Amino acid sequence: MDWWIVVIVVTQIAFVAFIIAIAVSYRQKTLQRRSEERLRILDRFGSGQELGEFLATERGRQFLGLFAVKADNPSRVVISGIAVATILIFLGSAFLLLSALDAQDLRTEYMVAAVMVLAIAFGIFAASMLSIRLARKLNLLPPEAADAADPAVDLA
Repeated sequence: MDWWIVVIVVTQIAFVAFIIAIAVSYRQKTLQRRSEERLRILDRFGSGQELGEFLATERGRQFLGLFAVKADNPSRVVISGIAVATILIFLGSAFLLLSALDAQDLRTEYMVAAVMVLAIAFGIFAASMLSIRLARKLNLLPPEAADAADPAVDLA
């Protein structure tokens, strides 16, 4: 194996680690800012009773609604996972096609890239399918609808 392939792989891993570190840092700073804002708000009220009275008003409920954490819709998360998996499957298929068309120069590299991308794609797809099953068990998604083309379904 050539040394430049090792350098490329190590560089790619370092780049992904850098992107993950940036995302984690951003998330931590956002959570820290929210925490500081909430502490400043609590400091403005002299007692818990004053805070309770304010929150009982309509303006207080509106203000509290600004800080509500909105959970992602489970179906949206699953659909985005399936979309990412589909894109990666097409990318992996393109690498497979390139490995089949290449005479000998880069055949192995294309095959390795195809296997890696397809493995990630099928992993994401499997995770999405597992998420669907768990979400249905926890009643976060509606149960599967009956198929309208199914002759066992009575439409009368």
